[in-house]
Amino acid sequence: MKTSSFRSVLRALSSSGALVVLAAHARAGDWYVDVVTGSNANAGTTAAAPWRTISHALSVISTLPNDVQTVHVAPGLYDAAAGEAFPWFPAPRTRIVGTLGSAQTIVVGSGSAALLSYGPNATLPVDAQSGADGLTLRSAATAISVGASGGSAAPAFHDIRVENATGPGVRVSASSSGPFGGASARATFERLEVVQCSVGVVVAAQGGGLGSGNASIDLSDSVIRSSAGDGIQCTAAGNAGASVSMRRSRVLDNGGNGVYSNSGGGVGAVTSSRLTADACLFAGNGGSGILGEGTGSTFGGITLNDCTIADNSVCGVRGSTSQNATLWDSILALNGDDLDLFYAPTASFTDCANGDLAGFPNCIAADPLFVDSSTRDYRLRFGSPCIDRGDPTATGRIDLVGHARPYDGDLDTVAVMDLGALEFAPLALVGVPRIGTTVSLEITGPTSAPTTLYSSRTALVVIPAHTTFGALWLPRNALAVYKQTFTLPGPPNAALVRLTSDPTWIGRAVSFQARIASAAAPAGAAFSNPVTFTLLP
Repeated sequence: MKTSSFRSVLRALSSSGALVVLAAHARAGDWYVDVVTGSNANAGTTAAAPWRTISHALSVISTLPNDVQTVHVAPGLYDAAAGEAFPWFPAPRTRIVGTLGSAQTIVVGSGSAALLSYGPNATLPVDAQSGADGLTLRSAATAISVGASGGSAAPAFHDIRVENATGPGVRVSASSSGPFGGASARATFERLEVVQCSVGVVVAAQGGGLGSGNASIDLSDSVIRSSAGDGIQCTAAGNAGASVSMRRSRVLDNGGNGVYSNSGGGVGAVTSSRLTADACLFAGNGGSGILGEGTGSTFGGITLNDCTIADNSVCGVRGSTSQNATLWDSILALNGDDLDLFYAPTASFTDCANGDLAGFPNCIAADPLFVDSSTRDYRLRFGSPCIDRGDPTATGRIDLVGHARPYDGDLDTVAVMDLGALEFAPLALVGVPRIGTTVSLEITGPTSAPTTLYSSRTALVVIPAHTTFGALWLPRNALAVYKQTFTLPGPPNAALVRLTSDPTWIGRAVSFQARIASAAAPAGAAFSNPVTFTLLP
């Protein structure tokens, strides 16, 4: 969402006595672009006098010293008709920031080879201070390209949406074919969404001779979906390594595999491709959820912790002779074949529904009882055999939607982590808590179990009180009975909560917790997980 020459700008500012102002702003590093109100004849140093195009801003910044430069981009459509020229090659330590986020700051490439391109720089590091935030990037061969044929490049991105790329939406590549030296390309994304591209993400590394190439991507809270081909491709050849690390991310409904990992060797080559995924969902892909292949002197790894792999047409996880797999606290179900590995995996606390992990420690073969797999709702229903079935020593983990695990899902007063990407929550908030609106609290448990819903106009306590009904997270001196109700195993019962219209409550916390009758609890009832939220305008 994110020309006149710099020298001409300097001459103009010098003649007007404004050179000192430009120097001060160069050190401060803040520049402004607005396609609606801006002009490239402006100074670009305030929101009141913005430039019109991002291209112009980048051309000016490319001549400035080493300070971090931030281009603040107002909402609007930035395309060739508005004067933009692609591809963009941002200088090191330049950030392009859509001020109101990706939904309102849109860049259209009109078929250009790339929109944003990053590579090593001889004088400045292309590090995490380089990158972009809050942009939608549309209609290019590739939206973001991070490449290195020598040296390193490692930009970082936040709140990026990529649509309709004719090639990979994001490409990270490193190639070193010389006799010595190496190349490294790494991209970090938080909240990346790649939709309807030819391929979602490509990570490719190539080495040769004594030179090595290393390419990697780090994805958090991201979605890769509806690609014509694979969602993610991770490939390495020669003396090279390629890796994908994922946390709390979804790879859904791609025409090919969810993730395709391949390492190709050569004489004397050491090559690897690796996937590590924590609390991720791989579902509905036309090939396998995860496919690992390799040839020659290669090795690779597939490590899945707290993941759900479901409804993939060919296989859940498939690996060839070069792939080792580790499965922990995960679910594989409803795939064409859940598991197909050349080597026996390392596996524990995992539900492989078709029985391929029979005999492995703490593993089960059972229907996980998803809420509705046809709509990609892979939450667990009350009574699922995957609830409270995870590693009992696991603490401090976060599930796919941000819940701090574990919850007491079977209502026996002992909280144990569930299998899969989504922790079962007996009490769940539905809706956005804005003042003057109504949200609902879904309550799930045994059929018609008497339930007391408590509320508190405060945040949760730091350390819960230990009671005969389990952990109480509401402050004892500030809780009240909100409603007497009952639970249903699914669909859940819903308690409506009408939020105050008083604007003085904006930013204040409200919390809820339920006590649910349960035959599994020693005292005949158990506290649910707490729900807390801050009131929004």
